[in-house]
Amino acid sequence: TYIYHNTFYQASGSACNNRSSIVQSAGGGADSKNVFYRNNILHGYNSTISIGDPTTQNFDYNIHWDEDNSGQLIQYGDNSKRYNRLSDFTAATGLETHGIEGRPKYQDEVGKDFKLASGSLGIDSGTVLSGFNDADSAWPYSGSAPDIGANEVGGGSGPTQTPTPITIGYAISESPEEL
Repeated sequence: TYIYHNTFYQASGSACNNRSSIVQSAGGGADSKNVFYRNNILHGYNSTISIGDPTTQNFDYNIHWDEDNSGQLIQYGDNSKRYNRLSDFTAATGLETHGIEGRPKYQDEVGKDFKLASGSLGIDSGTVLSGFNDADSAWPYSGSAPDIGANEVGGGSGPTQTPTPITIGYAISESPEEL
């Protein structure tokens, strides 16, 4: 499974008993296997990843931000392994070697326009994904490298459908295409 170029945003934990992770183990505790996450913004509350075994999934070129700065940006295992810094997670697992820890700037966060604002983290920081964002794809990147997140700054128009927020479990997605 490939999860590419999404903006996952959960800046408040109030709807989730003040706990919310963007990537979580499936119900019953079983982790998905062979899932590749690239060029995503994981803007969570309490943590961005909460899974049993991070080696069953592959993370790189993503932005991680924990809105409440609770000291558990990423947690895995039996909840005994918690990382407040992405660099510590990378050192322990070898994952997210090109990942970025920091708060992206959005065009209009209050108005739910999650396109990256000028000068934001993530602009020209992603990786080229053959057939997805390369020069021959429907969504070629502009600039020196693809942007991280759902929208390419200065890119083409992309999908013409107006995004509609939908609720799935603990997360809100801005568009069905992002799932």
